[in-house]
Amino acid sequence: SLIELLVVIGIVMLLLGLGAGAYIRMSSSFKEQGAAAELDVVLRQARNSAISANAPAYVDIDAPGNRVVPWIYKVVGMWHFEDRTTYGESRGAHHNATMRGAELWPDGKIGKCARLVNNACIDVSNDPDFDCDDGGYLEAYIRPATTRFVGDNYVFSKNNAYSLKIALDGILVGTVGMQKATSQNYRIIPGRWSKVALVWDRNSVRVLVDDCIVGVAPGAKAPISDAPLLIGHESGSFSGLVDEVRVMAATAGKSLLFNQNVKVTHNAAPWNTIYFAADGSLDMRYHAGPLAVTFTQE
Repeated sequence: SLIELLVVIGIVMLLLGLGAGAYIRMSSSFKEQGAAAELDVVLRQARNSAISANAPAYVDIDAPGNRVVPWIYKVVGMWHFEDRTTYGESRGAHHNATMRGAELWPDGKIGKCARLVNNACIDVSNDPDFDCDDGGYLEAYIRPATTRFVGDNYVFSKNNAYSLKIALDGILVGTVGMQKATSQNYRIIPGRWSKVALVWDRNSVRVLVDDCIVGVAPGAKAPISDAPLLIGHESGSFSGLVDEVRVMAATAGKSLLFNQNVKVTHNAAPWNTIYFAADGSLDMRYHAGPLAVTFTQE
């Protein structure tokens, strides 16, 4: 009868509606799970890169752009200052370094070191490896000989690009392009070894002492400069000892772009970045606790 036919049609429509709803929910779930799995792969790769290179790594989270970008640090120069050639060069991991008035000194942080005095400096060349335009990590152990800091005392300098210096009263100042990070509440102590570093990426510029962040400024892209990278400065080096210098350049991996219907949220503020330490652990200098990245279907 007509009534029976209408009842059957109604049942069929109901089943189709339920099936379509279940399919939509399942499809959304698969998209969210797929995005999470892809992010998991990127994070594991960044973590493994940090461990294998014994250098920090990080993953930028571009929530508005629905993408993440992994970054690793590549060691482009490292010097222990244990010996020098007949040409006045100190052998390094990737580059030799010309000692402009600097000399080897037996009392280093580890073994021998380099001694800077009377504006001596160490030229590690103008190789493009040292441009570090997308990000850099420069670190060294220093032991200033002076009892009072006057003027600019450079630890690193690359003219018109970036520098790290000890300013008046021992304040550490890192400059990248137009951005400047300053250790307002920390002073470099003369006569003792300190590990100092200048680190930058597109999110922030940081100065570090003994692996602790003591100053932060907005992110910057280092200008390209033909000037050589110097340990010290041609006319404003700090006076003292320097050892275990390491220069690393940030290199981007392949970006991971998510479906535009998937919304990305996270609690990695204010950095918008997941940082890994050199041992592969979450870098607690940037993250106070566990991180969560969430994907939802819009």
